[in-house]
Amino acid sequence: MMSEARLQSLDGDVPQTDDGDVPQTDHVAFGSNGSGGQSGLDARVAKLEASVAHIQSDIAEIKTDLRDMRAEYKSDMTQMRTEQRSDMAQMRTEQKSDMANLRTEMKTDIADLRTEIKTDIADLRKDQKQDFRLMFGALSAVALGLAGLMAKGFGWL
Repeated sequence: MMSEARLQSLDGDVPQTDDGDVPQTDHVAFGSNGSGGQSGLDARVAKLEASVAHIQSDIAEIKTDLRDMRAEYKSDMTQMRTEQRSDMAQMRTEQKSDMANLRTEMKTDIADLRTEIKTDIADLRKDQKQDFRLMFGALSAVALGLAGLMAKGFGWL
């Protein structure tokens, strides 16, 4: 005979007959003999069918949740891509504008520098001409003075 604990481990609940007694034979627990075993088996099958139905509904719910999550993910990714492309386009526009401003500024600075350099070179040339004339005049005066001194020393004059 099977113990009541063994029946509980097999079925989860203790099977009972119509009058509420716990069956005392092995064939009732395994459903191998007569209508008494069949009713216990039917109850167990019904319980399994209910569990399978519950599992199927849970799986269907999980599938629905996954589909919803995928759709939401795709929507979010599409939105993120759109935002990223928009941001990138805006950054490109800003960068192009900044580069154009930088080019203009550099051209202006270079033109100003050229003008300043030309002015400085012109001033240097002017100063060089004055310095050359002054040095040439001084050198000529010294050369004439030395020539006069030499002529006087040799008695040429």
